[in-house]
Amino acid sequence: YLAYLLESVQELSQIKKEHIRIELEDRVIEDDFLFGAVSNSTSVGGILTLDPKQVDMRDGQFELLLVRAPKDIVEVSECIWALRSQKYNCAMITFVSTSSLRILADSAMPWTLDGERAEGQSEILVDNLHHAVQIVRKAQS
Repeated sequence: YLAYLLESVQELSQIKKEHIRIELEDRVIEDDFLFGAVSNSTSVGGILTLDPKQVDMRDGQFELLLVRAPKDIVEVSECIWALRSQKYNCAMITFVSTSSLRILADSAMPWTLDGERAEGQSEILVDNLHHAVQIVRKAQS
């Protein structure tokens, strides 16, 4: 396990950080990030599991998880600890719930949408349309 961990730490330097500005309803977040996800699930692409106590799929909000680009081994270990323990209240990670957000980024930045590669955009708007669809069940006669 330690060998895998050490190898992944070495490969972190090869991951390209991206400068992103994210406008939420109540604040703006701007920094260099290695990873970001907008989700309404406890599992993100099978690579990350969020604490079910922090995710309510009925509240009309998305969960936004951002991992900052670490500058040294201490920040790397802080990221790893926070993600493994599902305690996202650290300087390296931002984890918030929001019903809408606006992402401003380099249009060449790679994206995935539901696990599929998506073309980059300089501006992405994400809105949670809470109760936008109603399912009506036809009564049996």
